[in-house]
Amino acid sequence: MKLKELYFKNYLLLGSGQITFDDGFNAITGETGAGKSMLIGIINLLKGDKIIWDRFKSNESVEITGIFETYDSELIVRRTINPEKRRSRFFINDTPVTRETIIEKIGKHIEISSQHQSSTLLDEETHIDYLDILLGITEKRSEMILAFKKWTELKNELNRKLKELKELKEKKEFLKFKLNELVSLNTHSGEEKELEEEIYILENLEELKRAFEEGIALFYEDKDSVYEKVSAYIRVFGDTISKDKGSKELISMIENIMINAEELFNTFKEKLNALTLDSDTLEEKRKRLFELRKVMRKYGLVSSEDILKEIERIKRDLETLGGEVDEIGKLQNEVHIAEKEVRALASGLSQLRRKELASLEEKISSELKKLGFPKIKFKVEINDVPLYEKGIDKVRFLITTSEKPPSPIKYVASGGELSRILLAFKVLTSGKDSDKLLVFDEIDTGIGGKTAKIVGERLKELSLHSQVIVITHLPQIAAFADSHYLVERDGHTSNIKITKLSQKERILEIARMLSGDKITESAVHHAKTLMEESKNG
Repeated sequence: MKLKELYFKNYLLLGSGQITFDDGFNAITGETGAGKSMLIGIINLLKGDKIIWDRFKSNESVEITGIFETYDSELIVRRTINPEKRRSRFFINDTPVTRETIIEKIGKHIEISSQHQSSTLLDEETHIDYLDILLGITEKRSEMILAFKKWTELKNELNRKLKELKELKEKKEFLKFKLNELVSLNTHSGEEKELEEEIYILENLEELKRAFEEGIALFYEDKDSVYEKVSAYIRVFGDTISKDKGSKELISMIENIMINAEELFNTFKEKLNALTLDSDTLEEKRKRLFELRKVMRKYGLVSSEDILKEIERIKRDLETLGGEVDEIGKLQNEVHIAEKEVRALASGLSQLRRKELASLEEKISSELKKLGFPKIKFKVEINDVPLYEKGIDKVRFLITTSEKPPSPIKYVASGGELSRILLAFKVLTSGKDSDKLLVFDEIDTGIGGKTAKIVGERLKELSLHSQVIVITHLPQIAAFADSHYLVERDGHTSNIKITKLSQKERILEIARMLSGDKITESAVHHAKTLMEESKNG
């Protein structure tokens, strides 16, 4: 990852402008308080850091853009900031993206070590990553990560299949239970309607009895019954009507009334005799209808016909449902094999990490002594942990700069020291981890000229494989840069301007760093010597 160009608009005291960075070693210098660290602020915002809104006193919209070069493409990353609404948006090649996408595509490829922000070394979760790069076993670990991913996916697939099987069994059990419940009803088509009618009769028995009795009296038994009245009519008028040839059919119709009245009498009598008030039968009918309706409500059915149809549907469904999920046995075997492979790889990685540990600790301690830690001891602590994608080890870096036992880096090292420890790691892994843009701020804190020269040499060596941007106050470091940028305040506007220096301007800036505001011939000569020595190694 390389940062080719940086554009900014209305960004704090930097105002608006641009800066073009080169490959290799880029040094940024300027007087204390000139605002050099604002450049790091811009890079931080471009790589996805959260905004501290209180820094933006003005409500003017801010826009920052970085043109990054990866191994296979160019990415134009833009971030717009609206302080008034406290809203920010990201774009890659003019396409809106999320902050998570920015962190994935840009952020994880930029490593910034600064006094003003947490170094990745403070996060002990990253120590195993540094160790594997230092040991040159990242390919082995990549193999482990892929195997762990495969194992995890197989486990997830197995769990999904087991869940499906469980659900299938539960469904079958439910259907069998439902089928048994419906079949045990032993119903037939129209049963609930029949029951409703029978219950109605049994519940209205007295009314029916009265109706039948009234019918018997009305049509046959009473003195004024239909039968008696019609009979009397025939006796009185029968002969008269029969003499009228045109009225003979009337006699037949009247006689039919008498016949029907007698039939009605017989039917009413039969029904009356058949009526018996049986409370047990009524209760049984009621229970049966209640049972039918209860089951129909339970399963959303509305009739006995629906019950019969549901029985046939369930039988068909049970025939189509398989008894087992065939893949489960095969998957269980695959999961077992994948786990064995992952555990073997994790064990191998653990052995590799521990095998050369003493030699690596000595190598890092030696490099750190050259970078200004004369009494430092560097230790790597490895503890066993449950299996995860990076293996079975938890790694923690410890240091001591005295006779005291080593302590975790985060409790001992300052920001400048962290930058030099990171530099030592990067030098020792030079060429193995070259996909990152490396930014160092205040790397020269607390070191003198001799150590500064070594730091400069290491930064130069590192820049052969990675783009390096360094903010420094020491001329011995700046002299090694391939490109040199001066940050200074505009005396008229109090804004900050950034200038890429020519060779002649570089000599004068390094001379200023050596002698202060008054640049002497001796300082200029010394500056030329430093730059010449940096070229000759």
